[in-house]
Amino acid sequence: MKVLVIGLNHQIQVDAIRSIGPEIEQLEREQKDGFAKGLHQVIQREKIQFVGEEGEHGVQLIAERVARQLGCKHANIEMTLVDRGKRGIPPDYLNPRRPYTKEQRDKWTAEREEHMVQTAISGAGTSDRILILCGRDHTDSIATRFRNLGHEVETRDLSSEDWYVENWL
Repeated sequence: MKVLVIGLNHQIQVDAIRSIGPEIEQLEREQKDGFAKGLHQVIQREKIQFVGEEGEHGVQLIAERVARQLGCKHANIEMTLVDRGKRGIPPDYLNPRRPYTKEQRDKWTAEREEHMVQTAISGAGTSDRILILCGRDHTDSIATRFRNLGHEVETRDLSSEDWYVENWL
């Protein structure tokens, strides 16, 4: 299977505008429209059959909408908070103010990344070209996990796009 992993800042993924104020709302809408357009192009150009996305649960995600428009399968591969709880992963484990060790944080992150990869493989089914969208902190690790399973992997980062503004908030 050919896997394209794109690292990003999660703020771009949710379809809804979350900024307050006309100028910042306009910039956010332009960024999200650019993201949708770019995803559309990548899915078509790369002949993507499945999009796996580490995204917020319970909200409309741009990639989900674009994939649906193109007849492409989509799944949110992020572990839910309920599933994290069942595995003993605290919802706030990445908060540096919480008393978790680096080893604990690394272990929990690795569990989440393994879950993302396995969920993507399961969701992709017989697809031979898939796109993974994830927080850029996960890009290299997820790419390595796919490579270790024998898949051909390419990585990109959304910040390399000339239209993209990293943090409009």
